[in-house]
Amino acid sequence: MNAGTGQDGRGKATGWRESLRLYDALAPAEHPHRLKTLGQLANVLRTRAPTEAVSIGREVVAATERRFPAGHTDLAQARAQLAFALLELEGGAVDAEAEFRAVVALRGRLQGETSRAAAGARVDLGYCLLALDRAAEAKQVLVAAWQVLASTPQAAETAEAAGAAVMLGLARTRTGEAGLAEAGLRQAIAVREKAFGPDNPRTHNARSVLGECLVALGRAAEAEPLLVVAEAALAKAYGENHRETKAARARVVAVREALARPAGK
Repeated sequence: MNAGTGQDGRGKATGWRESLRLYDALAPAEHPHRLKTLGQLANVLRTRAPTEAVSIGREVVAATERRFPAGHTDLAQARAQLAFALLELEGGAVDAEAEFRAVVALRGRLQGETSRAAAGARVDLGYCLLALDRAAEAKQVLVAAWQVLASTPQAAETAEAAGAAVMLGLARTRTGEAGLAEAGLRQAIAVREKAFGPDNPRTHNARSVLGECLVALGRAAEAEPLLVVAEAALAKAYGENHRETKAARARVVAVREALARPAGK
């Protein structure tokens, strides 16, 4: 899952715009490197300028489709970038789902239905379905992705599999299966700590999801410190208005409400 752009998005956007100006001066409008630069610019704009990011994303998809009318992995990447931008745009989640589904189909056709690339696309689709509050559908998609990404013990220890485990754990928590989710979430945290470091926002995001799981299991006191630290770390890394920060903040509110309720209520 493509989590976000981080707090230095403004500086990154400036860098990508400078690169784009060079391509505009030296290369055709539909040169693949120029299109990839546009795609990266859309990525870093999507949380603070989603309308512009979506406009750029649509331009890249259209140009890539003209270049590869039969389909290509570059087109799959462009549509995924557009989908994530749409997800940040108010009212854009339904269109985002259509793009994520198109990426799953394209990856499956080009790289195989059981490929890791197609499984990764399903993880992104699951993320979208969770954003649409369709956890049961998300769980089905994510179970299929997890079966591919964690097909061996070694594969289950990869960062890619950890991303699937976090999303699957969240889907299970929200469909009444928190007891099944906890172990997978703890494993995902361990993998992310090793791959990215204990203070990486992806690691904190996994801890935040574990906190939601623990609240669902009636262990709010255990969850609160995880959730508070994770929310602060995600706000610092991604900004106050990022989707993951908002989700983490909502979990902090939920855990404090749970702790404030009288026992047995």
